[in-house]
Order: sequence, then C-alpha cells, then structure tokens
Amino acid sequence: MTTSCSFRSLTCAVAVWACLAVTVQAEVVVSNLYLTNTIADHVSSSKWDAQSFTTNNQAWTLASATLSFITASDSSGNLFIDVYSNGTNSPGTSLGPLSGSSNPAATGEYTYTSTGINLDPSTTYWLVAGVSSGSGYYHWIYDASETTPPPSLGVWSIPSINTYADSVDGGSSWEVWNLEPFLFSVEATAAGPPIVPEIDPATGSGAISLVAGVLAMIEQRRRRGVAAGLAG
Repeated sequence: MTTSCSFRSLTCAVAVWACLAVTVQAEVVVSNLYLTNTIADHVSSSKWDAQSFTTNNQAWTLASATLSFITASDSSGNLFIDVYSNGTNSPGTSLGPLSGSSNPAATGEYTYTSTGINLDPSTTYWLVAGVSSGSGYYHWIYDASETTPPPSLGVWSIPSINTYADSVDGGSSWEVWNLEPFLFSVEATAAGPPIVPEIDPATGSGAISLVAGVLAMIEQRRRRGVAAGLAG
C-alpha cells in the first residue's frame, strides 16, 4: 500500500513537471535600469568601475549584460566589459570579456553579449568596465539615492554591502563601496533542471519533496511574471 501511494505521488509530480516544460531561453535575472534618481561616475584607462551581483540557488549561463551610460566626455577610447569572479569581497579574476560597443559615446543603454560564461548558484560576480586603450572618458550611471538600494527586478540580487568597486591601477587592487549600485541588467539562461531528489519506494518522501520543489518553481515563475510586468 505504501509503495502504491509512493508511485501515485511520483506520477503526480512528473505530471506537474511536464506542465512546466518550456523551451529554455534567456531571461532578465537582475535589473535596476528602471531607477531615475541617478548621476554618473567616469570610466577611463586610469579608473575602472565594477558592479556586483549575486545569483540565486540555480546554475546559469550568462547571455548578456546591459549598462546605462550618459554622454562621454572623451569618446576616443576602447571601452571593455569583463565578468569577474568574486575575490575577497571585490573583483577577483576575469572569467571572460563581453562583446559590444567599445565606444558608448551617446546617452543610452548598451548591451554586451557573452559567448557562454557559466555562473554557479548562490555566488557573487562582478561586471568590470574599463578602457583598454586611448583617452576615452565614459560615464556609467549609478543610483544616487544614498539609502538602501531599491529592489532589483529578477531572481538574482544586488548586494547592499560590497555593492560596487573602483580601481586606479588596472584592476590590481580595488576600493569597495556600499549602496548606490551602477545601473545594469543581466540576461541568463538556466543551465539545467533543478536537482531531483531520490525516490524512496518505501516512504514516498522523495516524491513529496519533488512535488514541493515543483510547486516552489511555479511560485518562482509567478513572481518572475510580476517582475516582468513591473519592468514593462
């Protein structure tokens, strides 16, 4: 009787999981581009800026990042955007560059794409902006509220501690600051399905855990829909 109940629970869980099966595609996982109380900080060859973000409890593959700039003071440089690991609460080592405009001279949002950088669950990473050559002097917009950051949109988060950093020696050392994050968003693709617990035929506890996990995913998708509606 117990085994029969267990298999019925498993069948129910599999049916619910099948209802969730969709084509995997990139989605906005973190964004504060909606903020309006803003000013800007400069990026140049002698001053790099970095913004932190933290993934949720799932593995992802980075698709792109979008940064918000205002008109450059000097547009004769080559701006780069890299993704860095987290060191000691500051940018660690580069995981790879993102491809996009090397000269964000006009006010606007600029998207930089990834060839597929893998990001671990519940881990902090950094977007690093700098100028590799030339005398370019670009301006990355940031939140000027000077209070607890407004909530970001998406399933990832923006830390309120060790929020952003800057370097005046080409990334050899960093000074880290709290609050006032730079304006950005990230799109990523879920790297795989959630870990499925083992099914115990004797108790059915694994099936119950699976059902609970699937229901949690339904709620997460509902919240993403609400966040997308707010962003729109």
